[in-house]
Amino acid sequence: MTQEVKQDHRPKVFFSFPYAESEKLKPIFREACEKVVILAVFADEHIRPEENVFYALHTLILSCDAVVAVIPRSISSWVNFELEYALAINKPVLFFTERPFLIPFDVLFRVITYETAEELRQHLVAALSTLRSNLSRPEYALKKKEEQRIFEALQGSLQKNVLVLGKDSDKEGRSRIERISSVLRSKGYEPIKLRELPEIKHLSLEDKMIRFGGLCRFVVAEDSRPSGHIDEIRLCASCQYITATVREAGTASTWMQAHYPQQYNFMNRFCYKNKKVLPSPKDDLCVKIYDTLEIATEEAATWAEKRIGYQEKIFGRTIYSNW
Repeated sequence: MTQEVKQDHRPKVFFSFPYAESEKLKPIFREACEKVVILAVFADEHIRPEENVFYALHTLILSCDAVVAVIPRSISSWVNFELEYALAINKPVLFFTERPFLIPFDVLFRVITYETAEELRQHLVAALSTLRSNLSRPEYALKKKEEQRIFEALQGSLQKNVLVLGKDSDKEGRSRIERISSVLRSKGYEPIKLRELPEIKHLSLEDKMIRFGGLCRFVVAEDSRPSGHIDEIRLCASCQYITATVREAGTASTWMQAHYPQQYNFMNRFCYKNKKVLPSPKDDLCVKIYDTLEIATEEAATWAEKRIGYQEKIFGRTIYSNW
């Protein structure tokens, strides 16, 4: 029988401090947290050496209920970073310092000063006790629940929603968009079509497209005939959305954007046979011409997922870990 892992329901507090002081400060933090039944969270005990530190810190701080920043004799760049991030996402912050002149000039919250380790311990117990009481208030519980709901909704949207663009002003165009959507549904995605989304009166059509596009995993555009989606593809390029265009060989909504797949590695085109012109016309821009719109769409989705995997590897590790 598999042993069930017991979930820890204690409030979590992230401690930010110069790690050169770890040997001195950590026992104080642990003792204070144990007295008020709070879980102490330390970055060096949760972040693995191979992880991207910046991303891992974001996730760790986001998962905690509050942040305690302690500055004994000097402030480090990491404390500054952790503190600024906590403030940016509106986490409750408790700030303790041995030397008031080290306080960042833009600190807008209460600062508690101490002179000895015992004084720090006493202040921590009192402050954490008050914090725990505040965290148990119904309004905070509701706020945390709503934040979690929004986070899960956004995370789900970015995992499965795909924005589908194309000429939707006539029957033929809507039919092609629906054929693309059917393929995406069969692969587990949720196709999003701008025409079917509710109007948001204070947003222009361009702004609406940008906002919904930013909540999608990638974009697929049927690009055989000209329509307003020409501007939408331009916006995809500007916003760096992973975008695949599918079109009949020998046709295009405009040749003005023919260079996009060559210029932007987050964009690509997938051609399919033109059934109205047999044999299908030669198209030098098409690397391969697939038999049907459905097959081209499947290939587009496969490429998009590979591109997503590549960007996860690059943005999650290589670039930022060298900063």
